[in-house]
Amino acid sequence: MTAFSLKLIACIAMLLDHIGYYSYGVSGTVLRIIGRIAMPIFAFFIAEGYRKTSSKALYAARLLSFAFISELPFDRYFFGTPFYLGYQNIFFTLFLSLLAIWAYDTVRNRQKSVLMPYIPVALFCIAGEFLNADYGWEGVVTCFLFYRFPLTENSSRIVGVLSMSAVFLLSYTLHGGSFRLIQIFRLAALPLLFIYNGKQTLITSQPLKKIAKYGFYVFYPAHLLLLSLII
Repeated sequence: MTAFSLKLIACIAMLLDHIGYYSYGVSGTVLRIIGRIAMPIFAFFIAEGYRKTSSKALYAARLLSFAFISELPFDRYFFGTPFYLGYQNIFFTLFLSLLAIWAYDTVRNRQKSVLMPYIPVALFCIAGEFLNADYGWEGVVTCFLFYRFPLTENSSRIVGVLSMSAVFLLSYTLHGGSFRLIQIFRLAALPLLFIYNGKQTLITSQPLKKIAKYGFYVFYPAHLLLLSLII
């Protein structure tokens, strides 16, 4: 399965999840359960993107740019106001996650200490909580685990699954609640990621490739803005 296919699945799941946010009863719960697979897929591609990007600085700048672009439709949809400082959209989490991976790599290459490279990761987890970014420390840790234990390597898959499960258990232990309980369905994204073939897309046209690449960035604020006008 290509990156394009997986991201498309994640976008559909995210759309259903956000529709489910304002739905009630069983239908709303089902939509939110389906939506759990979106975040792990996007987190996975933050790690993949870091490995493959030709410019980490431009990659980080792109994530931060879309974090600010997405904030208004995000706040409007979820909080009914154009500006709400109490909670930040997922692009801020992905931005912090990329910086955490980058810092980990930088310190690891300069220090022989086993523990030192993990300190900046912990600091970016704290930053995610301080900013009240979507998924907070869990999002940062999930992205980092996908980098530290690549699912594309068979030897890392068991460790990756166990690590993701541990993150869920820790989160549920700390916070509890019925919505936290359904977060276990995030693990359903892993079988999809196991069949990732390492290819970006089967599209051969360069203009269409660029549209596909940036379309996923645009989809996030665009679908939130559309939903905020409809619901």
